[in-house]
Amino acid sequence: MRLTGSPALIKTTNKFKKIIKMKIEHTPLLTLLLFFLLASCNAQTKEESTSNLAYLKSIKKIDVHMHIKSDQQYLIDFMDEWNLKFTSICTVAPGFRNVPGQVENAKIVYNKYPRYYAWITTFDPIGFEEKDWAENVIKLLKDDFDNGAVGVKVWKAIGMEYKKANGEY
Repeated sequence: MRLTGSPALIKTTNKFKKIIKMKIEHTPLLTLLLFFLLASCNAQTKEESTSNLAYLKSIKKIDVHMHIKSDQQYLIDFMDEWNLKFTSICTVAPGFRNVPGQVENAKIVYNKYPRYYAWITTFDPIGFEEKDWAENVIKLLKDDFDNGAVGVKVWKAIGMEYKKANGEY
């Protein structure tokens, strides 16, 4: 498909194509990008198009639900251009790596790029009946907050899947 329109719109569209090809499991990001693209398509002239894009880029934006798995320079460039910050969420869910691995990755990316990333920690509910489980989780969460976490994700499996040994939730 050949793109037509202002050079600014074509350049932006090509950047979106690159972002869409990346392996981020996040539909809201794609929705946000589509919104920006469609909003810039309503301009009547090149000057209006450039002005609208500049305005959209000037607005501070925070995407509060991402799962950042690696450090990619093109994401930093994209966030600079669009005045974005991502919040990466650690979770206990099917398809995600173990909690300590997610937390470590979040800490690394946050410490390297605090302007671009915030992060939300989590804890693994397995073993919740063990004697020191609560104390250990509290200790881990305190450490995570000391290292920049801004919240805690509690996966919905608590109260749905995980039960006590006697069958109670």
